[in-house]
Amino acid sequence: MFAMLTYYHQYIYYLYRKLVSFTNEARSDDLKLTHWQRIDKKKQLSQDDSTASSDQYPFSKFDKKILIVFYNDEEYNALLQDANWTREETDYLMSLCLEFDLRWIVITDRYEYPNMTRTMEDLKDRYFQINRKLSSSRTSNPTLTSQYKFDKDRETERKRHLELLFTRTVEQIREEEALVYELRRRERHEAHWAKEREAMVKIFSLNGDFRGPADNDAAADGKFKKKKTGKEEEGYVEEPVRKERLTAGVYLRGARLATHRPGSKAVVQTRVAGLLDEIGVGQKPLLPTQKVGQRFDDLKNQIWQLLEIKRQIDKLQHDLSVLQNKRDDKKRKR
Repeated sequence: MFAMLTYYHQYIYYLYRKLVSFTNEARSDDLKLTHWQRIDKKKQLSQDDSTASSDQYPFSKFDKKILIVFYNDEEYNALLQDANWTREETDYLMSLCLEFDLRWIVITDRYEYPNMTRTMEDLKDRYFQINRKLSSSRTSNPTLTSQYKFDKDRETERKRHLELLFTRTVEQIREEEALVYELRRRERHEAHWAKEREAMVKIFSLNGDFRGPADNDAAADGKFKKKKTGKEEEGYVEEPVRKERLTAGVYLRGARLATHRPGSKAVVQTRVAGLLDEIGVGQKPLLPTQKVGQRFDDLKNQIWQLLEIKRQIDKLQHDLSVLQNKRDDKKRKR
């Protein structure tokens, strides 16, 4: 039964097809081959024309040839002479480029010139050098000349880097992934760290202008010496009085004391209050005069600065311990 079905299918297949001969336009030897061709109902093949086909071979359109620019004797002698290349070897290279359609891997594999070893970069450099010089001498179009640019040293360096990248060990790949992850983490937290740095600068500049290390060194060297007055020479130093804005109405001076810092967390405020109680100052001074209130505000500002500095130090120590643990893990794996 199976044999009968197979025979039936073959009969149906060949019933609507005829064996015709064809020539491939991509060939130059006029070779005639035959194949089975489906019969078109609108255009039936006659019995006399059953062995010939006037249609173009459909696969001949894929025969694409790359245009290879050649030279004559005058152009070679005037433009293309090279101390490392002879005329015969140059002709051999151009013939391989024409035969293998500039497939450089195949050209390098088939390149067998006597007593000469060339790399792929050498062959490419010679080919593009020829095309650049011929196009610049035959035409004045800079666009046509620019498409034949080739940097041999850069291509060699690129392949060397690719080879190093391909021959990496598993440990090197993991280390590179860890570095990339750390870089991405730093990029994500860069804005947050910048805000923290600005906050630190504001903290240090609460009691006056913030001066950097260079200004502190200059002050230590005596460049910013202030001329002493008569009272200072006698040992009496007048304390600066903070200028405060007066408001209308009657108010208690103790109400103007800063009970909390704007933007600070409740935990920080609790710690500040605990430190004030610990040193025996209390939440508010008993006699809040102008001078006492100024000293009390300065004390709270200094406590806030110390707490912020301690928080930054704890954070840096934590990051340092994490990095040290990573380094120790890598050493143990090695």
